[in-house]
Amino acid sequence: MRDVELIDEVRANIESPFGTVTFTPALEEHYRATTASGRRRTALVAGGIGLAILQCYAAAAVLTLNGKALTARLDFYFSLDAFILGVLALTALSKHHRLSDTILITSLVITSFAVCVNYLNGEAPRVHYEMMSFIFIPVVANSMLRLLFRQAAVVTAFSLVFFLGAVTLRPGVPLDVGIIASLLVTGCSTMTLWAAYRSDRDERLAYLYLAREQLAADATQRRADELRRLSMLDPLTSVANRRGFEERFEALVDRCRGEGQPLAVVMIDIDHFKAFNDHYGHPQGDACLRSVARTLAEQLRGADDHIARMGGEEFAVVAPGLRGADLVGFLHRLSGGVARIAVPHVASPAGRVTVSIGAAVAYPGDPESWEEVVARADRALYEAKNTGRDRWVVDDATVAYV
Repeated sequence: MRDVELIDEVRANIESPFGTVTFTPALEEHYRATTASGRRRTALVAGGIGLAILQCYAAAAVLTLNGKALTARLDFYFSLDAFILGVLALTALSKHHRLSDTILITSLVITSFAVCVNYLNGEAPRVHYEMMSFIFIPVVANSMLRLLFRQAAVVTAFSLVFFLGAVTLRPGVPLDVGIIASLLVTGCSTMTLWAAYRSDRDERLAYLYLAREQLAADATQRRADELRRLSMLDPLTSVANRRGFEERFEALVDRCRGEGQPLAVVMIDIDHFKAFNDHYGHPQGDACLRSVARTLAEQLRGADDHIARMGGEEFAVVAPGLRGADLVGFLHRLSGGVARIAVPHVASPAGRVTVSIGAAVAYPGDPESWEEVVARADRALYEAKNTGRDRWVVDDATVAYV
């Protein structure tokens, strides 16, 4: 679900009647998926506590029973241990919330049924008092496992039917024991189910308000990121502007110095551009800028190279790792790319749009070369323009180093 759709769902559910313990289908799925890992961890902890309590019951049986009664009781407890361990393992391994929920609900229903069957087959009078321990079923289902309210209601309904049926079907149950046990289990089920309702409702409300704030914050951040991106983009040519160039340049300087790489700066200026605008008009001048910018961008070697429009008809390129013959080849590619598009320019001696290019390189072995490398490239550009245009020039410091 996209964030825009999700925030609409959240707002719609916040406006729903108070006390609702379910969401619209799309948001319900998102809520369950989001909270699944937390509820799974809670189930594993609750299962561990349940196993510990079960061992206490086994120890009590060892201390108070003997013979066949003890064997039968321990067999039941150890079978229940194995079943719970299997359920916990499946819950831990389950990857989808629907599967883990199904495992937990099914296991609770099976456990409550098994306890009732054991009660029907147990020996009086001890089994009557042990049956009071059935209250652990609703306590675990409704309070410890963090089941959703509707899930807890299903488990509670099945367990109550099993329990009341067992009390009714077992012959010889003293009336006072039957009444007290039924009231105890029914009362405990009702109170813990109410607690499950309150917990589910409150968690859902907290989720809605937190989701609304988080989604709003995310949307604000995305807008801020987009505005920041646009603030570094030249709207006419869709390449970076001067601000974008400066930020990228600083990052590349830090990286190249750290990695021991040279960094080339190339300044590019469209020749006789004022005359182009005067003759063809500003709309055609804008189209020319877009064509040149696109062509220059196509000559870059990859994502590490960066082009920007510095203003007017001037562009800049930064290219890490470029030096010597590779630099010369790169400059030929830039000027050749503009030549190939052959934008007509009657006021140019070449009869088409040309560019003048100046380049300088900062070298890791020459700390001074990093200082004013942009200014050195700019001086090389003006030398290219002053010596006839439609050419490239590499600054003296770069040539001397090579």
